[in-house]
Amino acid sequence: MVPREKKPDRGKRPSRKDEGGGAEPILIRPGLKAQDLAKKIREVTSPALIACGLDLLEVEVKPLARRLLVRAVVDSPQGVGVEDCARFSRQLGDLLDVHDFIAGSYTLEVSSPGLDRPLRKPADFFWAKGKPVKVTLKKPLEGQNVLTGTLMDFDGEVLNLKQGEQVFHLALNQVAKARLDFDPFGRAEPEPPAAGDIRKPKCRS
Repeated sequence: MVPREKKPDRGKRPSRKDEGGGAEPILIRPGLKAQDLAKKIREVTSPALIACGLDLLEVEVKPLARRLLVRAVVDSPQGVGVEDCARFSRQLGDLLDVHDFIAGSYTLEVSSPGLDRPLRKPADFFWAKGKPVKVTLKKPLEGQNVLTGTLMDFDGEVLNLKQGEQVFHLALNQVAKARLDFDPFGRAEPEPPAAGDIRKPKCRS
């Protein structure tokens, strides 16, 4: 993760009155909301991302104390290193300053997706074939809301997920969210219980 901070402009910072009558700093330019800023960040960074060979997986914008936190997660087919994050952080920071989206000070964080990379687009699932994943379903399937296992195949519409000895065929519209599910300690998945062997599920952090 590569953080970058912008100091507030000199002079009086614009403010609005909150419901309690106190002053609250305006962190984003008038007319912009956090989700609008995230969308604009995606738009203005597209050329920089192409030049760096990166994909922008996630943009998060939220207040942090008296400043704004802008967090970006990037990746590439070859993986992302600290230098890649630092280079894109500089470019993103310059673009934010040039377009002047943010009125006050902000903290910018650029990082790689890590071991729990979210899977959202079809391209993400193509990339994740053969890897361990965790899938949360919109509706229970065979009494389960969450499935974990190996993504055996994906044809653009249906995921073939192997959990233990069972293979689930999941349409994308059944999936609420999904992510990689690597165990950082390299532990093997427990063997499925034998017939008549009832075990309580364990919580996973």
